[in-house]
Amino acid sequence: MKIIDDKGRIFGLINYIDLFIVLAFIIVLGRFVFIERDDVFPKELNSDGFQEVEILYYVKGVKDVSIKGVKIGDVFRDVTTNNVIGEVTNIDIQPSSIMTTDEKGKVVYSEIPDRFDMYLTIKGKGQVTDYDIKVANEEIKIGKTSQIQSRMNRLEAIIYGIEYN
Repeated sequence: MKIIDDKGRIFGLINYIDLFIVLAFIIVLGRFVFIERDDVFPKELNSDGFQEVEILYYVKGVKDVSIKGVKIGDVFRDVTTNNVIGEVTNIDIQPSSIMTTDEKGKVVYSEIPDRFDMYLTIKGKGQVTDYDIKVANEEIKIGKTSQIQSRMNRLEAIIYGIEYN
């Protein structure tokens, strides 16, 4: 008995092209079923590859009600992805001001009544690479405007500073 007969079948049972297709299918299926999940997904998506990142957000002209709704320890999420950014570690409140001119045309800063500027420091986990920093699966850069939300608030904030280990 020949290994490959006249019709191209191995041991007269199966065509070698069909065998190749079946083996390829089994290998692909085995890659997703039998191998651990850590090997299937890139390491950057695992929390082991993350490091601590502190983000300073600047929120301009918020009312007192919004300020009272933010507490140290609150967890903030990105509005678009709903992924956790991190936990509030520091809150700094200052009166909000606007640049305007007086009667003589001189530039002055005047306070806006009942409005405040809030600086939120949020500590979370992120991916730091040579090219970018990602927190909550979103690229962060100083100057980028983001919508963030906690259980009580939704704020439009500007990233004012980034620190990482």
